[in-house]
Amino acid sequence: MTDRQSRTEEAMGEAMYQMAMSMPDDFKDVNADPFSYMAEKMERREEQLKDLTEEERILMKELCSFFDSDHMRSKRNGMEAEVFRAKAIIEKLQMNVNFPVLEYGETFLSRSIDHSLDMVTLLIQKGADVNHENEMMSECALDMLLEEEEDNDGKLSGEKKAIKKLLLTKGAKTAEERWMDKADEVRQMSQGNLRIHIFYLPNEVPNIFGMISSGFLPYPWSSLRNDEDADASYHNRDVQKLDAAQQFDGSSSIKFSKCVDIKTLPDNYQVDDDAVASTIKSGDLVSTKSYVLFHMCNGGTCYEDEEYIVDINTYTKNIASYYANYEGAICQACNKYADFCSSGNDDGGNSYKNNNNYNNYYNGGNRQLKNFDCDECDEYSCFSNNNKYNAYNDAINNLIDDISDCLRTGSYASNAEELYVGPMCSANGKGVELALFLDNECTTYTAEKAFGSLPSYYMYSSEYVFEATKDSFQKAYSETTSCEDLDVANPYNQANDDGANYDGNQEMNAYCQQLFDEGGALGLSSCSASDDQNGNYNYGNDDQNNGNNGGDDFLSWYTYDMTVDNAQDIDQVCSAVSEMGGSYSNYYNKYKSGTWNSASSSGGGSYLDMGDVEESAVVAVGFLSFFLIGAVAGGAWLYKKQKEKELDSKLERLNSGTFESIRTDKGTMESIRTEEGVMT
Repeated sequence: MTDRQSRTEEAMGEAMYQMAMSMPDDFKDVNADPFSYMAEKMERREEQLKDLTEEERILMKELCSFFDSDHMRSKRNGMEAEVFRAKAIIEKLQMNVNFPVLEYGETFLSRSIDHSLDMVTLLIQKGADVNHENEMMSECALDMLLEEEEDNDGKLSGEKKAIKKLLLTKGAKTAEERWMDKADEVRQMSQGNLRIHIFYLPNEVPNIFGMISSGFLPYPWSSLRNDEDADASYHNRDVQKLDAAQQFDGSSSIKFSKCVDIKTLPDNYQVDDDAVASTIKSGDLVSTKSYVLFHMCNGGTCYEDEEYIVDINTYTKNIASYYANYEGAICQACNKYADFCSSGNDDGGNSYKNNNNYNNYYNGGNRQLKNFDCDECDEYSCFSNNNKYNAYNDAINNLIDDISDCLRTGSYASNAEELYVGPMCSANGKGVELALFLDNECTTYTAEKAFGSLPSYYMYSSEYVFEATKDSFQKAYSETTSCEDLDVANPYNQANDDGANYDGNQEMNAYCQQLFDEGGALGLSSCSASDDQNGNYNYGNDDQNNGNNGGDDFLSWYTYDMTVDNAQDIDQVCSAVSEMGGSYSNYYNKYKSGTWNSASSSGGGSYLDMGDVEESAVVAVGFLSFFLIGAVAGGAWLYKKQKEKELDSKLERLNSGTFESIRTDKGTMESIRTEEGVMT
């Protein structure tokens, strides 16, 4: 045993003595499970690693490979390039370099002493704590250097001497000094009600993991992200969502503003086939997700200085459903109050302004009911058409839901992949189109065929149902949608036109409310371009070509806004759209895919009467692999959708065959490391 080791053990003994003297009487109860805190730390580490996207995992794998012991011993060329690349990855991940991602909880800094002085310098610049200990051995980078120096009879290489000097100038302490500091801290806190957790690992020295109740934690838990305000930022964002929903009520209305396409980088983006690359370059195959910008209006006035953003599926499903059910609600009331209209009580369309004391405060004052209007009975031909509409009402609503959620068409692309139909931004962003996609989440747009050219029998059996659905879709993007309840007030309760008692404090209808509750709609002003939430670093192709992911040739010409899994996160999308500053893109090809929305087309032609549609060149079978949505989107997100919608055998086949989960059942370390010591 060297003098240094002897002094270290003496200091450790002093720290243990002070802790033993400070233990409360119920120590045994508190420490019934001596490994509970270690298990907690491992669970917390695992949870943070699970939140990594597929692209982030690739970057983390690359970063960890630089600190692999065998790699550092065998490769001396290219170390400078690795330092440069490590810097880029750390910045992209916004990573806390003290996070224990390496095997056995070793720190990057302790491993970096075998890499280079430049790597040590970089890590310190990025916030590495020179006194942060490895979890298993309680060693720091300086301890490992001193041990190496002792093993080599007091000799170190010139570079190692420089590293040692740098660590000492940055405040690095020996193990002896750190143990004495621990003893002093415990001694000073001995008057408090401490809860000290001491763990004795087999054949190892004891290690202090925390003094929980007092809040004293000598070596605090390191989060993966290097953003101390991340949790607070997301809390504030949740508050913003709540405030946005609460500042509007049943007197509010919604007005579509514009539609934005987010072009994404899929998880599996390697493209080796020239025909596939050509199809992508031509715009006939695009990985994209559409989002709707809309205004909230009060008192007939829309606030043009504020736009809210929500995904196109949520917007289309809810607002189109409002119009699908609007006629039914009107005709139901007309049928119920037919005598009121036939007896001439309507009084020129004015007397239906009901007593607000009764109707506007119906149901405990929380619902603003729609006023009854006999003129609408005639407008919708309710007395002659009511039965027919009610007969098809469920079918119309089901078709709206199915298309909004991505509907199987029963038709196939040239490579035998099944086609799906869903809403997508129009070519000019002024409306919505029904586009065809190659995946059952409607994120891989194809212009090979047009929806209007497909047989309809697999999707719907009634032309009336489709026309009513189409009409609802178009109104959702052209009309101002009221947020008042669709339930119609009783016209006989109109003795007093007591509108002065209405205080505008009624709840929004479910269709408007769901944009905030289900879709998490956010105001763009709450998502500033500089609002970097939770590692939201990868907007577009910034520095992507520095990657070493096997797809560099592809990334040299493919442009995108964000990764496919980030495009599922409304918070990150909101920030990305805000950063665009109004310069938005749209990828729908109306010349090949057709158009039916008058609000989105300057040309004529019925969507259902297009005849032959130009098809793009037939590409090699397997081009869908470019746009497979694996990782988080194909795993956790699709699993949730599967539970909610009970998707068919197609999804089951994709989940079991095509999709590849990034999770394993072996726990964190096994899921991120291979036998060579790098991340998988």
